[in-house]
Amino acid sequence: MAPKFRGWHKELEQMIYGKEVCGHIEYTTNLIDALNTMLNEDDYDIEVMQSTGLLNCETEDGEKAEGWEGDIADVGWSEQNGEFNSHRIILKGPFDYSVDEARWLIHAEYIIIRGNIYENQELLEQSNEN
Repeated sequence: MAPKFRGWHKELEQMIYGKEVCGHIEYTTNLIDALNTMLNEDDYDIEVMQSTGLLNCETEDGEKAEGWEGDIADVGWSEQNGEFNSHRIILKGPFDYSVDEARWLIHAEYIIIRGNIYENQELLEQSNEN
């Protein structure tokens, strides 16, 4: 799977995708660092995020969605005893999850994307209250 990127343009306060983010960067071993360095050197103020590869996500209205770093998601699964659990997490790079978050994602029966950390900060406040 070819890596896909999006970026939060801090000055414009909007998400940008694909070539607008990294059209002229060659792929390196640490592409995120290379992109952030390039964007900062060129006086862009863009926070770069990569697709997580989670393709089994849905939006709140049931449409299929791809998971991106920085997305706020509700993850739900059933335990062996029949008890159902749900937690709100922020999607991250594969090595950045806690053990519990990784376990939740592995056993997820659903992953619903509620928004992202840049455009929907109120969702973070709601999860901190619970």
